[in-house]
Amino acid sequence: MRNIHEMKLKADPFERIKKIISKQYVADLYDPLLIPKELREALRKNDKAVMRAYGFDIKTTTAESCVAKLMEMYQELVVR
Repeated sequence: MRNIHEMKLKADPFERIKKIISKQYVADLYDPLLIPKELREALRKNDKAVMRAYGFDIKTTTAESCVAKLMEMYQELVVR
């Protein structure tokens, strides 16, 4: 992971959002029709920060290629 500091900075908006959404059910928070726009934007920014931290190209990495690479990285750690 390349930029842990950037990831920590991206976590700050989640603290504000927790206050806004504290009375909603978790399932509702991730419903595409009900998710608060603040949470949607914070999650999008967080996803980008995590992708950059792992060195993934944000524009070309798919969910499948991301999972495959993460599993490959995990296997490398386990085999050591």
